Amino acid sequence: MKICISYPPIHSEKGVPLLSQNRQFQYFQSPTYIYPVVPAYAATMLDNAGYEVVWADGIAEERSYAQWLSNLVHVSPDVIMIETKTPVVKKHWAIIGDLKDALPDKPCCTL
Repeated sequence: MKICISYPPIHSEKGVPLLSQNRQFQYFQSPTYIYPVVPAYAATMLDNAGYEVVWADGIAEERSYAQWLSNLVHVSPDVIMIETKTPVVKKHWAIIGDLKDALPDKPCCTL
């Protein structure tokens, strides 16, 4: 089973969203990346358990949304994990809709 831990890029005039390691969500005008300890720990545990793990951090990789989505379609994971915060959850729901359209044969895109 292929599991993808991913941070989709969210483009905003407010800046770059900081999702990991931050209880209080905020946007940064200068890109700021804090190592996502908990998801990274989960990726290590999954890898140690024999799963194929794909890390797709579209924010830290500075990918466009189209590049990030195309990469996920190419990778074709069985499960996708996206960390979210309340201020961007509706954007993430829309992204999940895009994933459902892009990967219609995958059960990975159910809520």
